[in-house]
Amino acid sequence: MEQAIKAYKEITVRPAFLEAARILEEAEHNEASALGNAERRGEKKGRMAGRVEGRVAGRAEGRAEGRVEGRVAGRAEGRVEGRVEGRVAGRAEGRVEALDLLEKGYTLEEIKAKLQTE
Repeated sequence: MEQAIKAYKEITVRPAFLEAARILEEAEHNEASALGNAERRGEKKGRMAGRVEGRVAGRAEGRAEGRVEGRVAGRAEGRVEGRVEGRVAGRAEGRVEALDLLEKGYTLEEIKAKLQTE
């Protein structure tokens, strides 16, 4: 056993063995460093991909909400415009009818009464 220990000690102090051990340790360090860097790059790519996906989804969602809001606003505007147009048309019809009644010889009171009953 002593011979084995002595042989191990003689081998481990040789410059070639020390250089091989140093190179092995450096290789292990480089491998660990490369793996860590690859992992960080992967995480960064993943975050960037997530941001892009989030932006795309957000834009699509925003467009959909905008369409809905636009439709709602358009319907409301359409209702208001329809009411206004209906009132204008109704007044115009009432004036035409009143003028027709005046031409036929009705009095102002008779025309008011006739238009209110219809």
